[in-house]
Amino acid sequence: MRRLAFLLLPAAGCSDELVPLPELPPALDIAARVTTIHSHGCARMLDNRLACWSEVVLGCRPEERRPAQLVASEVRGVSMGWRSTCAAFDGGVKCWGEGNEFGVLGQGDTLARGSLASPAPPIDEIPFVDLGTDVPVRAVVPDTMACVLFEDGRMKCWGGSEAGVPGVSTEPLGDEPGEMGAALPYVDLGTGARVVNFDLSGTTACAVLADGRLKCWGDNNDQGRLGLGDTRDRGYVPGEMGDALPAVDLGSDTRVIDVAVGSAHACAVLEGGGVKCWGRNHDVFEPDPHEVRPPEIRDSGRLGYEDLRHRGATPEDMGDNLPFVDLGRGARAVAVDAGLGHSCAVLETGKLKCWGIGRGDEPGEMGDALPAYDFGSGRVIGYASKYESWCAMLDSGEPRCWGVSAQLECPPILPE
Repeated sequence: MRRLAFLLLPAAGCSDELVPLPELPPALDIAARVTTIHSHGCARMLDNRLACWSEVVLGCRPEERRPAQLVASEVRGVSMGWRSTCAAFDGGVKCWGEGNEFGVLGQGDTLARGSLASPAPPIDEIPFVDLGTDVPVRAVVPDTMACVLFEDGRMKCWGGSEAGVPGVSTEPLGDEPGEMGAALPYVDLGTGARVVNFDLSGTTACAVLADGRLKCWGDNNDQGRLGLGDTRDRGYVPGEMGDALPAVDLGSDTRVIDVAVGSAHACAVLEGGGVKCWGRNHDVFEPDPHEVRPPEIRDSGRLGYEDLRHRGATPEDMGDNLPFVDLGRGARAVAVDAGLGHSCAVLETGKLKCWGIGRGDEPGEMGDALPAYDFGSGRVIGYASKYESWCAMLDSGEPRCWGVSAQLECPPILPE
């Protein structure tokens, strides 16, 4: 639990005076409350039961709304990746879905368990992933690879791609017998490193350490998604992890409290509520060479700096040179999320602000001009986005989803 503190907040407001920082909700719980991808989603209800849905809401009339299916109880957290879902229980982790080509379900095979046509197979029939320890799992996130965070601050990752699991192995793990359990190594993030929060996308991961540093490894891109001032991947070659893996430089006297990894960029919340983002800031769509039209810029502004410039591929992009995202006068973030072409921040007021996909790439679009989503009197206590789907969990226990997933005004119907 974060302590009450007094901090200088030049990033989040216009005053340089010492102001009290109130108790903040845990970013990890915000990320573990609700999850979504395309037309599918899951929500950990206020009583810790897990409900999932798998169909697009077609309208608001009762006959058009599809109720969510109750699939488990006593769930500690849930996360959805590319064609796979994982949930953390007191007894461990269970994963299901179709995307098991490289063993992301952690069962020593490549068999699918469940399909996109149903929210989840019978949970009781799914074995726990053998993680080789009795230490409780604090969080689990799947995508092309999957990673778990244990209560003792250590991490394990499996699945991966043909190139392996960055930071762990040069081969996929979990797709053959004998690769899980005690044989699955911990991720080495350095001497005495203890992880308090993490996120991943594809085979790129970032972890917030207890001392406030941020370490990122895996697939970089030509705009520097790892935030290490170059375009080189990390973790596929021996000697690149542990103490040799540098921390992301986000400026002097900074401590990170939350991180989000998108498909081509990343964002972090710093102590004091400021947000910084780096990586690719827009995509360029190349038309058919036979067509007479110029390349088209798409999904711009995801970094939130009111321009199109990428950041992170050179040392000059990072550190104190990397600006704070302007979320408005006095706004402080407690959690952040990054998707395909957008970024979002949950504010300490319970509001949600998002930018990208054409908003945040021109002057005058951020700050107070950036609107918060209108959930009435509801406060956001959980939030997740993936690709072009968004879901927020309100303090009333009601999920609100939009984009590909559903319509904002027609929330999924949760079980009684």
